[in-house]
Formats: sequence, structure tokens, C-alpha cells
Amino acid sequence: DERGFTPHLTIGRVKFIRDKQTVLRKLSELKDLYFGEQLIDSFKVKKSTLTSRGPIYSDLLVVKAEEGS
Repeated sequence: DERGFTPHLTIGRVKFIRDKQTVLRKLSELKDLYFGEQLIDSFKVKKSTLTSRGPIYSDLLVVKAEEGS
């Protein structure tokens, strides 16, 4: 693959929410879950659009890390 690998963490995928309150309650139960530590240079919220040729990814939000933070 000529694009290379970009390390990332998929926290969740949502196609359809039938019971929003149940999802919010389950997420609240995970609020103290420790994932470890990792230095990052940006945080991105991505959207994936599935096509017959594979997914197309686009950035919905990009936040650059501040130096020394």
C-alpha cells in the first residue's frame, strides 16, 4: 500500500442508534477506562464513507497538539 501506515485508535463506530440513552449510559460506564499513554501531534475525528472500491476517509475535525503540552 503506497499510503503507508498511520497509527490510530478507533474508539467506536456508529451506523444507527436505536436507543441513544443506552449508548450514553454504556459510554458513561467506561469513563474511567485507562488506555495508557502515547505522545501525539494531532487529534482527528474521521468519517469513513464505504464505497464498492473500499472506504474513503475524510477529516471532520483536526486539532494540532501544542508544543510543550
